[in-house]
Amino acid sequence: MPTYGLKVKGRGEEVTYSVDFPYDAYDCQVTMMERVVEALHAGENALLESPTGTGKTLCLLCAALGWREKAHAGGSRSTRAPPAQIRDVDGRGDGRIEGGIDGRRAMERVGEGIMEGSGDV
Repeated sequence: MPTYGLKVKGRGEEVTYSVDFPYDAYDCQVTMMERVVEALHAGENALLESPTGTGKTLCLLCAALGWREKAHAGGSRSTRAPPAQIRDVDGRGDGRIEGGIDGRRAMERVGEGIMEGSGDV
């Protein structure tokens, strides 16, 4: 499995993230992985665009895993605080989260739609 060393500049330092990719990556895939790692390293959002069939999902997953491996090893820290954790509204652990979204019920409805073969969930 090829490994790509993606260099990211930030906070006066240059950090290299090792990203495993299951195939020989095209230039556009390496660029996309660099942008994903760059955004993760900076704790920023990224808006990425690429045509159908260019491996966007695979690039995103591989880059995120490569960043996570180094970030959790203490090799890099994001400049922003981690996102707020999802919390139960009432603390009962029933799947309801802040904002009134019932996560457990939503997943039950998706499952019901699949079992019934209906596309309307």
